Amino acid sequence: MKSLPRSKVALASLWILWAAILVQQLAVHTWRNAWTNDNPEFSRWVYAGVVGILLACGALRWVAMPRFRSTAVTVVAWLAGLILSAMFTMTTSFLDIPWRDSTFILGIVVIAGFIPVGTRAAAAGEAQP
Repeated sequence: MKSLPRSKVALASLWILWAAILVQQLAVHTWRNAWTNDNPEFSRWVYAGVVGILLACGALRWVAMPRFRSTAVTVVAWLAGLILSAMFTMTTSFLDIPWRDSTFILGIVVIAGFIPVGTRAAAAGEAQP
């Protein structure tokens, strides 16, 4: 990300939020109880919506965010993409879909793409790649 905040506390909070969401996704996906087994029927439209939003979040990260020059816009886009991808990755854990694990891995890859890289250079006040 080109425009990161320079505050070390803000940068640390980005890392903590990213790690917490990733751990939460892995924890929720491994639940196996009556609540997760009683899920709605498979719907192609719901599945297409989930995968479409995950792919859009990936495009936001890899296509749109490198072009942002403002720190505020970059952080808001980062938060929006991370939260949307986390919500729809968690949705795959509760839907009765044929490709549940594959869709979950897609969501984890999208979330992993939001890793706040370049934070050390931003904290030092250096030019960011």
